[in-house]
Amino acid sequence: MRAAANYINNQHYAEALNVLNTISNKTAAWYYYSAIANKGVGNNVQALEHASMASSMEPNNATYRQLVRTFESGTLLVKAVMVECLQLFAVTHS
Repeated sequence: MRAAANYINNQHYAEALNVLNTISNKTAAWYYYSAIANKGVGNNVQALEHASMASSMEPNNATYRQLVRTFESGTLLVKAVMVECLQLFAVTHS
């Protein structure tokens, strides 16, 4: 999962998806990272679906809820926002 996060931080979204697709245990974190990577490659529908799945798996996770709201609002994510989300995730899951 760390490799996927590193690819996302460096805006290598297709590579992040390749790594994620090798993971069979799809946790909320997996769906979160997949949502960001899918958004990065332009798969907006898949991104929203995966963000929603992460949020539904961990409904108390504010980072996941914020990602869903961001995608639903149509706001474009810039690298700084994604990095902030990843940093928040790392802090809450360390």
